[in-house]
Amino acid sequence: MEPTRTGTHGVSQVPEFDRKKMIAQQTHTSFWQIFCGENIKPDVRGELLYLLEIPGTLGVPVLRNAFDPAGTRYPANSYDRLQALLELGHHGIMFDGVSKAAVEALLDWEPPMTREDDQFMLYNRRLVWSSMNLLLCDPVDALEQIPDLIVRMLKLTATPMPVGRC
Repeated sequence: MEPTRTGTHGVSQVPEFDRKKMIAQQTHTSFWQIFCGENIKPDVRGELLYLLEIPGTLGVPVLRNAFDPAGTRYPANSYDRLQALLELGHHGIMFDGVSKAAVEALLDWEPPMTREDDQFMLYNRRLVWSSMNLLLCDPVDALEQIPDLIVRMLKLTATPMPVGRC
């Protein structure tokens, strides 16, 4: 099953045939929402992939990964690591074509963790909303494009969360 994809190609440095190969290698149980092109705010566009790996079970935080398809800004093994991640049958949200500065701002920011949030639900929602708010032109509209399974796992709502500063 091919993941849901929105936006248009043209921002990332990954050749289209390579991207199709990566997507085709996913298992039928993977759900990935890919935002690219005009979905990404113009001031944060670049050449990197920023991924949010969504856990399939409660009690696990969302994992963040950055990949450089060209291997110039992050380790050269980025492509291999990305392929391995997609082959594992995980779920997630991919932002294709974002700047290094935007990725670093997101990786440097950590949502607060509280004892009351022992299942990481609030933490995960804040992480997703902060990424969507920083990177996407219309994060509320983008929520409607994310596969229902991911929305249910994160208990996302159409009202953006106050996420603090990132």
